Amino acid sequence: MFAMPAETHTARSTPASDFVRIEAAALLDLALRLDTTMHAPFTSAVDLLLAVSATQRIFVTGIGKSGIIA
Repeated sequence: MFAMPAETHTARSTPASDFVRIEAAALLDLALRLDTTMHAPFTSAVDLLLAVSATQRIFVTGIGKSGIIA
């Protein structure tokens, strides 16, 4: 098993559980927006992808943090 250097363990300022809580809060916020302001645009985007994917391939690329577009 791979062991991380001791300084890596102590250098972290945010425990793993905090990371999970932060991500959970972001997902909850996204879920709330999908129920309200983002419902129509999200549904339109999914409908477009489904229509195109019936006859063509879809390639999705990007750079950066996924949260920026969520």
